[in-house]
Amino acid sequence: MDGVPSEPDDNALMTAYAMGDQHAFELLYSRHRAGLYRYILRLLRDRAATDELFQDVWQRVITARTGWRPSGSFSGWLYQIAHHRINDYWRARRHRPAAPIDAEERVAAIPDQGTPERAVSEFEQRRRLQLALETLPREQREVGWR
Repeated sequence: MDGVPSEPDDNALMTAYAMGDQHAFELLYSRHRAGLYRYILRLLRDRAATDELFQDVWQRVITARTGWRPSGSFSGWLYQIAHHRINDYWRARRHRPAAPIDAEERVAAIPDQGTPERAVSEFEQRRRLQLALETLPREQREVGWR
C-alpha cells in the first residue's frame, strides 16, 4: 500500500486534539461514537439515560484533553470513563427511591406560577385593589404604622 497515507491512530489524534487540533477530535468522535453509544445503551437499556451519559463521557474527554498522556489506548481510556459513569448511574439509582405510581398526576396538579393567565390574573387583582383604594377618602388611603 505504498503511496496511501495511513490514518493516524487514536493516541496521535488525542495528542493533536490536546494541542488544539479540533479536526483530530472530530475524527476521534466519528470513530468511536457508534460503538460507545451501543456499549452504554446495552448496559443501561434506557435511551434517555444513555443519551445523557454519552454526552457526559465526551464532555469528560474534552475537559481532560489538556492533561492527556497516552499511557494506554485511547479507546481503553474512553471506555473506562464510560464504565465509571455507568457505575455512578447505577449507584445513584440504588440510593434514589422509586417515583410514586401517581407521580405524573402529582406533577400535573402543581400550579404553574409562570403562566400568562396567572400574570394577567395577578395584574387584574392589583388593578382592582388600586381602583378600590382610589374610592376611599384620602385619610383612609394612607396606612399609619406605629
